[in-house]
Amino acid sequence: MSFDLDALFREPEDLHLLFEKPATSRQNDQEFGLAGGLYAADPNDEDARAKGYEEIRLREVVAKLSIQCNTWKVQAEQQAKMIADLDRRTSKRAAADLSDDTVRRINRFESEVARLRSENSQLKETLKTIEYEKVKLENQNDGKGRKLKGANKKVKNAKEVAGKEEERAKGAIGDKQRHLTSERKMKKERDQAQAAFQEQKKINGDLLAKLEVEQSGMPFMRDAAADPNNTVAVVPIQFDIRRIGVQPIMEELKWHQMNIKEKFEEWYKQRMKPKEEIRRVVGATYVEDDKKKARIYGDMVEMPDGYMETGAEHDGWRSKHSAESVCRRAEARHNGEG
Repeated sequence: MSFDLDALFREPEDLHLLFEKPATSRQNDQEFGLAGGLYAADPNDEDARAKGYEEIRLREVVAKLSIQCNTWKVQAEQQAKMIADLDRRTSKRAAADLSDDTVRRINRFESEVARLRSENSQLKETLKTIEYEKVKLENQNDGKGRKLKGANKKVKNAKEVAGKEEERAKGAIGDKQRHLTSERKMKKERDQAQAAFQEQKKINGDLLAKLEVEQSGMPFMRDAAADPNNTVAVVPIQFDIRRIGVQPIMEELKWHQMNIKEKFEEWYKQRMKPKEEIRRVVGATYVEDDKKKARIYGDMVEMPDGYMETGAEHDGWRSKHSAESVCRRAEARHNGEG
């Protein structure tokens, strides 16, 4: 594999001529390899021919981009000339044969003059507003002066009224006595309110203690039963779980809660049942062997040796037929045969 550096750095015009070669020449290149490209390899080499096709495509893209770039440059120069020409035509002093810099300065000064004239007009309007406010304030001062004179007259009249009120104050002693009676009544109500507050505080303390017991996770009694001889046993169950995993399994947790509650109630009923009396023959010897007793937990049977057998409550492969052998072994162990 070799590289043709002349073809790599060839000018766009030469590339354009290269792309316009006859179809027979391009067909010969495809058949016998690209001798003038970057790669010159065996015509039977598929990779070399593929690279030659890619080289031709890239050269065409480069040529098109070069042509577009030159076109845009020419258009940019034309647009710049048009803008300069329009600036000269729109200027008021274009006919004065002044330089472009002078024309731009004159235009800027004219814009500044127009802005200053606008500001001057605004200042005149502001001055008129200030003069109007001045007249308004003078009128307000005159009105306040007249009001002050009237206020002085009212003060004089108020002094006369105060003298009369002083005489009436002598009759206020009875009112004071009534106020004292009302004060004693209010004090009594305050004491009652404080007593109610202390009682409520005690209730809050009891509730806080119950809350601490509820959150402790230990089994406890809750006095919520209607019968005073009975109570409610609470056995909290808590375990760690991801916060986002609580809501999706809420219904399952409720189901497990009801299931566990039913199992506890059944267990309590069985535990509180009185023990049945066993009739025995006088003089006979009986051996108490609790190991031969089988225990049933729902659909599971615990054998005397601690081995768990599946019950017959399941369906499918755990059918009654498959549980027959289990029952026979349990009966044999119970009778002491196994």
